[in-house]
Amino acid sequence: MPTAERPARAGLVAAVVVYMIGLAWLSLSRGGAPACGASWLMESGALSRADLVVNVVAYVPLGALIAAGGAPGGQVRRRILLAAATGALLSLAIETIQVCLPARTSAWSDLLANASGAAIGAIFPGVVLRAHRAVEAGGVPGLPAGSTAPQPLLALALLTLFFWIGERSLPWALTLDVDRLRANLAFLKPALAGMPTLDPWRLASHVAAWLVFGLAIRAGLQSWAPVLRITAIGVFTVLLLQLLLVVPSLSLEQLVGLAIAAVGWILLRLPAMSRCLPLALCAATLAWVTLYELRQGMGELATGFSWLPIFGAGNPLGALQLGLYFFAVALAFALARAWQSALRHRQRARQPGRQTPRGASLAVAATVAWIALLEVAQLWIPGRSPDVSPPLLVGLGWMIALAVQARVRAPVRATASRSGS
Repeated sequence: MPTAERPARAGLVAAVVVYMIGLAWLSLSRGGAPACGASWLMESGALSRADLVVNVVAYVPLGALIAAGGAPGGQVRRRILLAAATGALLSLAIETIQVCLPARTSAWSDLLANASGAAIGAIFPGVVLRAHRAVEAGGVPGLPAGSTAPQPLLALALLTLFFWIGERSLPWALTLDVDRLRANLAFLKPALAGMPTLDPWRLASHVAAWLVFGLAIRAGLQSWAPVLRITAIGVFTVLLLQLLLVVPSLSLEQLVGLAIAAVGWILLRLPAMSRCLPLALCAATLAWVTLYELRQGMGELATGFSWLPIFGAGNPLGALQLGLYFFAVALAFALARAWQSALRHRQRARQPGRQTPRGASLAVAATVAWIALLEVAQLWIPGRSPDVSPPLLVGLGWMIALAVQARVRAPVRATASRSGS
């Protein structure tokens, strides 16, 4: 193995181990006092769609990390089998321990869903590589040849959009029922009657979220024309999914926020703003997470700060949504930093995307510290439950981002050296 690839491989291994620990905590915490006697890998009733979705999606990043650690020219089938086997072994160990946890159930459907999620995730690194090669070669209609950013940026951009769209389209249950569609559009009646009411807090949050969406796409491409087309397709997809959800998700604040963000996208196209785009992504992400953390909930003030993660204590879809949200936030911060670094090194005619470990450490520490401070502030916000889950999730997201970025960059350097020889 080349010396340059060893730190990248070590980073991925560390990310895999930490992520597996997180999955174990999510599955085993608050299981009650140990009391063995439950059935092993037996269904206790009808399959829960929410549990099935969570068990698949939670293992997708694990499969992606395992596959990203393979050799650049390795077989895709072997990577998928390795990821599925790893996910299955971890799940089997967890399901076995759950036999002795009264509040948990050991089911074969969970084992199958976990292995399937890991196998699905193993496909992602190959998708990134093929997408990069296709656009670089001009093989994608509407995209000029060579319009992609370096592979690490493309990978981070795709990951960010994946988690962003996933969080926006929960619970992923769609319907074509006419009455349900009318109910999802009921929020337009006051606006059409000339009496619109907007929640400023929610409006600002949607503006920031849509700005993150558009700028994440811009980070993966080098020209604005395809960015606008792809952004328009992405916006249409997100709104359509939300319109068809069985649980109302669309709101007037989201549509107005989209319109304001669209104006921001246009202003950011000005030549003078080109150097400020990574900073704009960072600022939008900072505003997005701050507004989310400081919004008022329903209920009384919290009695204290929980030093054990509450993540996973509620319903499975709530836990999944929390994970998707903070992973997207962490990846957006990492994307902004990587984008800024790539622009600086491109100006200096050096290898795009090269970053110093010290700079990465400072960025991670600052982000996690800010999220932790926001959690502490929730002690004075009604209806919030402050705990260590958000900073831990953001830190894990950063860890995954840096590991993937370093690992994807190594084959790029190797390919470049071979082509130059």
